[in-house]
Amino acid sequence: MVKHEMWLLDDPETQSWLETEMGRVESLYIADGHHRSASSSLVAHIHGEDPDAAHNSFMSLLLPQSQLKIYDYNRLVRSLNGLSPEDFVERLSENFIVEQHVTAYKPTRNRNIACYLNDTWYSLTVRPEKIGDGLVDRLDARILTNLVLKPLLDIQDLKTDDRIDFMNGRAGMLGLEKAVDSGEFVAAFALFPVTFDQLKEVSDANEIMPPKSTWIEPKLRSGLTIYELFED
Repeated sequence: MVKHEMWLLDDPETQSWLETEMGRVESLYIADGHHRSASSSLVAHIHGEDPDAAHNSFMSLLLPQSQLKIYDYNRLVRSLNGLSPEDFVERLSENFIVEQHVTAYKPTRNRNIACYLNDTWYSLTVRPEKIGDGLVDRLDARILTNLVLKPLLDIQDLKTDDRIDFMNGRAGMLGLEKAVDSGEFVAAFALFPVTFDQLKEVSDANEIMPPKSTWIEPKLRSGLTIYELFED
């Protein structure tokens, strides 16, 4: 069961204290909901920047880093782009040190990716010379895209290509196994979770995280509140 409770802070003294304390916070990072934040900013820009207008604010949940958890966000693919499993593994060895495992393998560090293919788990450790120089290029999600998904599987756009799907890390390695064993997918790739330091470093550099690179909890239930933006 998920339970949410809210309290109305309508006391002016409490509100003033809260505003003062929040003013001391040097930085706030949008860990989840950047699309909604961007669309809300666009609405405010279109309708004018009246500080008292409803469209110049949007609801948010602020949490300390200690109360958030970043899970891995893993990939499932429906095709090997004409390659046999054996040929695919051989091609992987061009960019990774490939090790076969007899049981489910979960990445334990950055630059290491797990692959489940043909009833077998593999550890893929990227060869150092294959890692890009850019900040985002050094993230595991981008490494997988640049070295496997694009060149080997011809998946050029993770947002639109129906040959790829995603599964959050709460499903575990067993969830990935079941998805591939069902026959819907041919292979799965598990990533090491992004760290908060990586997330903040990318944000501070004004860069953009790769698509579907983090699964962050807790998540609020939809429809908890309804806020009327405009009057008829």
